[in-house]
Amino acid sequence: MLDRDGRAPTWLKNDRHFQRVVVGLVSTLALTTFAVAALWNLRAQDADVRLSRILAGDAQVSQVARVRGWLLGPPRVGLQVGHWLAERHPEETAALRISTGGYARGVEEIDINMAVVTELTRRLSQAGVHVDILPAVVPPDYRADVFLSIHADSSENPERRGYKSAHRQPARNDREPLLLRAIDRAYLEASGLPHDLANISGGMNDYYAFASHRLRHATAPQTPSVIVELGYLSHPDDLAWMQDTAQTAAALERAVLAYLSALERWAPPRGTAEDVRPNVRVLASETCLEPFLPC
Repeated sequence: MLDRDGRAPTWLKNDRHFQRVVVGLVSTLALTTFAVAALWNLRAQDADVRLSRILAGDAQVSQVARVRGWLLGPPRVGLQVGHWLAERHPEETAALRISTGGYARGVEEIDINMAVVTELTRRLSQAGVHVDILPAVVPPDYRADVFLSIHADSSENPERRGYKSAHRQPARNDREPLLLRAIDRAYLEASGLPHDLANISGGMNDYYAFASHRLRHATAPQTPSVIVELGYLSHPDDLAWMQDTAQTAAALERAVLAYLSALERWAPPRGTAEDVRPNVRVLASETCLEPFLPC
């Protein structure tokens, strides 16, 4: 469209200029997004190396982690107390309502599980991590940076002992093997327990809490999820280790923070522990769980 002098009207010129500006902005945004994604992918590939350095005590705080924390907020960790409130399982896992955990040497498994989760929650909260405490029932499609199911084992064989862990086989995402390696190394180094690899069961590899391929009440496929058996209630040395919940939780805390650091998802909060406001949710129908929620 031309005006009387054979020139394009001003509004059409402005419209074309606007289109060029929009195309330029979109192109710049697309190139920037691609570059950031490519750079992050390269850094993510180095997570194994960073994990080894962190667990060896040879790593500095990543500024990338601080920037990601500023953009994404604190990481969230879900801690499941194995067998807690098992009677409330939904219909799809109704068979587990009678699964109340092991018992040996006068000790209930659920008491060990709860004590370790309580202490681990305290430690992670002080480190600036947001924590969800979960019972046996997992909310549908539960999402977090880490999901850790805490259990203890028992056996009729009084000589059987050791620690074991598992994620779904095959792994649902590329972060689950990294999380497993972090937990195995930190826990085995701290505890001195043998690695009970021979007794990792199909039930652990297809644990219902991360069986999202067949259950609604499970963690989302993108949530790295691991189940751990901290030791055997039926073995006196294993039991003594687990009953010292401070050392047991410290080993797990080191593993979780090392994993998050390796992914540049966590950095130590600035200031003192008193400056950190704990963020803890109990994902159960109970209205309280001391000392985290007031009764």
